[in-house]
Amino acid sequence: MSWIYEKNDDNTGRYVLGTVGEKPLICIGVNPSTAEPDMLDNTLESVVRISEANGFDSWIMLNVYPQRATDPEDMHDKRDNELVCENLLHIENIMKNKQPAIWAAWGTVITKRPYLLNCLYQIVDISKKYDCKWYNAGQVSKLGHPHHPLYLKKTEKLKEFDIEEYIKKASAELVFSYIKGLKNNSLSNKADLRESLYKANFMDKNHDKYSNTRPIDVDAELRTLKKADYKSTRALLTAFMREEDFVNGAINRRIENGDLLSVLKQLKKLYKEPIGEIYR
Repeated sequence: MSWIYEKNDDNTGRYVLGTVGEKPLICIGVNPSTAEPDMLDNTLESVVRISEANGFDSWIMLNVYPQRATDPEDMHDKRDNELVCENLLHIENIMKNKQPAIWAAWGTVITKRPYLLNCLYQIVDISKKYDCKWYNAGQVSKLGHPHHPLYLKKTEKLKEFDIEEYIKKASAELVFSYIKGLKNNSLSNKADLRESLYKANFMDKNHDKYSNTRPIDVDAELRTLKKADYKSTRALLTAFMREEDFVNGAINRRIENGDLLSVLKQLKKLYKEPIGEIYR
């Protein structure tokens, strides 16, 4: 057996672990543990079994975030951008050479840190470049997260996984998780919030169409927020984000005034999908 193995110099991060073959199954988890060639852990033993049961001659394990941590609670509180960039380079190298089937297998662990979903966005974008197909194994969670490789039957069959729909719903969950911090007038990462708003389809390029004022008067719209419907609330949220494009610091004022909190709470009330309170 020939191994594929890429890690960083001090072995605190692992980018790639797998075997060489013509038809690999690419499994994407949240973060690596201690596994190495010839020293697989229980998760990777399951990956091997599932890949064989589904007709693949090899497997490659990648991760949303490459930091080694046996306990997900030990992952960095804030992402290491150098680690992330290196991870994406390795992931793209695998995808462009293999154009593989991708097994989404991060489980609910992806909710342990808000930045993990933003890392996943970049991986999904890479997969689109190379026409990769996404699959999951086992039952998804109540909130749509794909099953972790552990505790699956060794004969479990892969099923097509709608990664776009998953990203939209998971992003909405992440957006609403910011409500807790906004109650204290704090927001950990405005750039991440903005990206998640787009991925959740909460930003509307035609927002003027759904506002009650022409041109849109944000403060006037806020005064009638409690009566606003879903489309009007999305329009107001979009207007907030566009303010920041023209007036530096505008979103900070909306946070300090409690305006952003009010809009997100109204949006959550009107949102039709199930939402968990599991992000930090």
